Amino acid sequence: LTTMPHAALLLCACQSAAPAWGSPAPPGFSKEISSGVFMPYVSLGHPDDNSSEVASLALWLRLGGVGIDTALVYKNQKQVAEGLAQSGKARDEVFITTKIPCFPAMTPALALDLVRFDLSELRVSYVDLMLLHEPCKAEEDTQQAWLGLQQ
Repeated sequence: LTTMPHAALLLCACQSAAPAWGSPAPPGFSKEISSGVFMPYVSLGHPDDNSSEVASLALWLRLGGVGIDTALVYKNQKQVAEGLAQSGKARDEVFITTKIPCFPAMTPALALDLVRFDLSELRVSYVDLMLLHEPCKAEEDTQQAWLGLQQ
């Protein structure tokens, strides 16, 4: 678990099933961010205009890309889920990063509910990296969100 400079992002590196080399990303194309967790150097991000997520993600994965970057505030989880399904890739062949937003009066339970909702929308049982999209306006809210991410 790591805190980025200026508390810009809080990270939760989650263990996941992975190919023999320990990650969906081949050696030399990833960075170990936690023991046995390798994040690809490049991930496909997704615009929040719902214009091409499904096709671009399916193509990215068919061409050998493994990193997917999305967030609840982009409101495109369903399109990302569909792109993953259309690609034919198994869940353990990709590295999914997603983010939850912070709200005033944040609680660990709310953060956990947001994580569960995100997983449901993505139609996956886990993600490889869950982030807090940005620090909350109040430090206490950021701390409460972090407690929820740790569960």
